[in-house]
Amino acid sequence: MRIMVIEPDPSFGGGSEAMSLAVAQGLAWRDHELLLVHEWQGSMLPVYDAFVTKRFQFSLPGFPRRRPHRAAECIIRIGRLAQSESINAIISSHLGFIEVAAWVSAMYGIPWCFHLGLPCGTSTDRIHLAYRMVAAGVAPSAHTAESWRRNGWPVERLHVIPNWVDSDRFRPPAHRSQIRRDLNLSPEAFYVLYVGRICREKGIEMLIEAFRLLAPDFADIYLLLVGPEENDFSAALNGILGGLDHGLRRKIVLRPKTDSPEKYFAAANLACIPPIWEEPFGLTLIEAMSCALPVVATDVGIFAQILGPEHAGSLVRRADSAGLASKLRWWLEHRKAGEEWGLRLRDRVLQNFTPTAGIEQYEKLLFDIVKSRRSPMFTAGLY
Repeated sequence: MRIMVIEPDPSFGGGSEAMSLAVAQGLAWRDHELLLVHEWQGSMLPVYDAFVTKRFQFSLPGFPRRRPHRAAECIIRIGRLAQSESINAIISSHLGFIEVAAWVSAMYGIPWCFHLGLPCGTSTDRIHLAYRMVAAGVAPSAHTAESWRRNGWPVERLHVIPNWVDSDRFRPPAHRSQIRRDLNLSPEAFYVLYVGRICREKGIEMLIEAFRLLAPDFADIYLLLVGPEENDFSAALNGILGGLDHGLRRKIVLRPKTDSPEKYFAAANLACIPPIWEEPFGLTLIEAMSCALPVVATDVGIFAQILGPEHAGSLVRRADSAGLASKLRWWLEHRKAGEEWGLRLRDRVLQNFTPTAGIEQYEKLLFDIVKSRRSPMFTAGLY
């Protein structure tokens, strides 16, 4: 098959973009031809360039309701390009393109498959119509799929394929001290790591408060926060950090969004993933597990299913800073046990969250939607 990937900003930092890349890469390994369409010069481009047949860069405005002519231009440009390149199917994780997908499918007869990496919010009748015109939506969990079903996505076009992780890339470190030197981190410290968006729904306030409760009792611990700081959270974060005494503040290390999260997982001693919203899957959770890190997380979404019943003791209630501090304290006091437990978590990843099964399911789904593709609504020559 010839498959087009629509990814306006192909950059590391978001779980949905990471899964689009992983799906495309896996399909390329199975001898399908992949083409990438993007707008911005994102940090993923060198990885895409290693396996895509062609890459196209142009404006992708999506479906701006106040500028319908731009939406029409976007639809026609994507449709014409897909026709000229003999594309069999289009995949994307950018949920702002669902209405574009509906029109491209109707006008040009090219089926789309969306990675539904976020829970569905409220939707209008017009969006419901678009849902019915998209060939397939893939949620990473039944929990997330249910939110789309409730909001109008047809159940017969809704599929669940769990996310996965590259266990060769995310693996236990051979030389942690060297990785720390490369990242300018202390060789002797015990690092509690968070990787992801720096925002309220990811539980950052809860995590900092838990660390504040712990830090006086452990001279060597540091909190390492790695990820993009969201604008609407900046003032709150500055207020929280500004209210800490100097000794505690210097033990909280902020790093920007990274293209290499595996290096930070390899450098850390313990991962903490404390979202307070209904996490759709938890890609950073399996990344940390794959690196053989002990993990403390909140009991949201499908975290309990990912960890398995034998590891459920690592979960705490959302927004429970004291409970999180207590759980982190236990691992700080039982560091050898944490190392052994991390190895068991990696074994769970190797048994349940590797690419092979996921790619096979995506490939079968794409074959199915191509086989059942509809005829275009209009004559192609008109567009």
